[in-house]
Amino acid sequence: MPESATQERLQHLVDEIQPRRHPVWAWLRKVVPVLVSAAILYYYFRKVEWEAVLQALDQANLWLLVSARLLPLLVFWGFDAFITAILFRWFDRPVRIRDIFWVRGALYLAMLVNVNISNGGMFLYLLRKTRMGITKLAGIQLFRAGISLWSLLAVFSAMVAASVALGFDLAGKIPWRTFAILLGLGWLWLFHAWTYWLRGWRWWPFNYLLRRDWPLWHAFAHASPGHWLKLALYSAPPLVFNLAGLYLCAFAFDIRIPVLEFVILIPLVLFISNLPIAFGGFGTTTIAWQLFFPDYAPADTYLAFTLAFPVLSCLARAVIGLASLKPAWSEWMRLSEGPAPETPGLSPAGEPVP
Repeated sequence: MPESATQERLQHLVDEIQPRRHPVWAWLRKVVPVLVSAAILYYYFRKVEWEAVLQALDQANLWLLVSARLLPLLVFWGFDAFITAILFRWFDRPVRIRDIFWVRGALYLAMLVNVNISNGGMFLYLLRKTRMGITKLAGIQLFRAGISLWSLLAVFSAMVAASVALGFDLAGKIPWRTFAILLGLGWLWLFHAWTYWLRGWRWWPFNYLLRRDWPLWHAFAHASPGHWLKLALYSAPPLVFNLAGLYLCAFAFDIRIPVLEFVILIPLVLFISNLPIAFGGFGTTTIAWQLFFPDYAPADTYLAFTLAFPVLSCLARAVIGLASLKPAWSEWMRLSEGPAPETPGLSPAGEPVP
C-alpha cells in the first residue's frame, strides 16, 4: 500500500476514535468517575475513626509497601516492551525494544485516568510504527491476550485444585458452580484453539469464522507450539511479580491472607478495583478488598491500605510517565517526519536488538 494511503488510513482512524459528542457529555465523562470515587469514599469515611486509620498508616511498613508496588510496575514495563518486540519479530518484522519501552512508559500517564486509554494510545503508536493493517495488528494483540488468559487459567486451576486438596473452604466467597463452569469453558476454549490452529482439526462451523487467510487470525495461523510456550513463559514474570507485590503490599499493613485464597480471589478484587467508574481506583479498591477479604484486618486498616495503595500507584505511574516523555516524544516525532525506521538487526540468538 502506498505511503500516502497508509497515512490517510491512520488519520481516518484517529478522527474516528476522537469523540464527536456534545461538550457536556465530554465534561461528564471526566467528572463522573471523580464523583463516583468521592461518593464511595464518603460512604466509608462517614463513620471512620481517623485515629485508627492514622495509626494503621503509622504502623505500616512503608518501605515494603513502596518496594512491593514499584518493582512490579518496572517489571511489567520492561516485559511488556520485550514481549511486544518479540511478537512483531515473529509475525511481521523486528522493531527496537527501546522505542516501545519509552512510549509504553509515557503512556503510564494515561493509566492515571483509565488503562484503556493507555492501551488505545499504544495501539495507535504501533500502527504508525509498523505500518501494518489495523486488522493484522489487532490479531497479534488478540493472540497475546489469548495466551495470557490461558496462562492465568492454568495458574488458577492449579490453585483451586490445591485449595480443595488442602481443605480450604471458600464456598461462602465464590459461587463454586459458576466458577467451575467458567474454568471448564476456559479449558474447552484452550483445547479448541490448540487443536484447530496447531493440529488442523476443522471444528465445524468455526472453520468458516476462523479463516486462516484472514489478517485477524494471521498470528494464530502462523504461530508454532514453540511460540505458544515461549509467550506463556515470557508472560509469567509480570504475573508473578504483580501477585507477589499485591500480597506484600497487604502484608505491609499486617493483612495476612492465606496465599491460596489470595491467588484465587485476587482477580475478582482487581476486576472491581479497575472498573472505569472511579478515578484511579479510589473507592472501588476499598470495596473490593473489604468484600472478599473481610476477616483478615479491621475496617480502618483496610481503609488505610486501600487509600495508600492507589496513591502510591498513581505517584509511581506519574514518575515513570514523566521520565519517559522526552524519549517517547522524540520517537513519535521521528515517525511523524518520515517512513518507519529501518529494520534493526538481530542478535545471534535471534532476539530483537535493544
